[in-house]
Amino acid sequence: MKEGETRLYTVPLRRGYMKKPIWKKTNAAVKTLKAFLIRHTKMEPKILRELNEYLWLRGNKRPPTRVKIKTLIKDGFVYANLEDKEIIIEEKEEKKDKTKEEKKKEKEKKKEEKGDKTKDAPAPKIKEKTIRASPQKGIKRRVIPKKE
Repeated sequence: MKEGETRLYTVPLRRGYMKKPIWKKTNAAVKTLKAFLIRHTKMEPKILRELNEYLWLRGNKRPPTRVKIKTLIKDGFVYANLEDKEIIIEEKEEKKDKTKEEKKKEKEKKKEEKGDKTKDAPAPKIKEKTIRASPQKGIKRRVIPKKE
């Protein structure tokens, strides 16, 4: 297949999950779908959200017996989605690596913000109560009142 080419497939899933335990059927169906795509396209498959939700719609115990999919090849991957849905590939933004100095500055800002909050807020009043757990012993417990 060529870059940017789309194809339609009907993938039989039932043989892949028929002899599996009931709680592993949909997992086996997803593996069968990926194996089918690898066999037919010779590339790494990526299953898009709508197709995955369709496979898991009825839970782990009752996946669909077959599914009609549309595939698109882009950047060395095969993207698969339901036949009637558009294939929209969301590109992730690359994270900018922060230098050690920038990380230190952020930590200092956070510490300053936390320090300002504790200085402005009054300390909660602590009361001591004596509770009689048994007739012989008195246990002291500190009770911190709720902030109002």
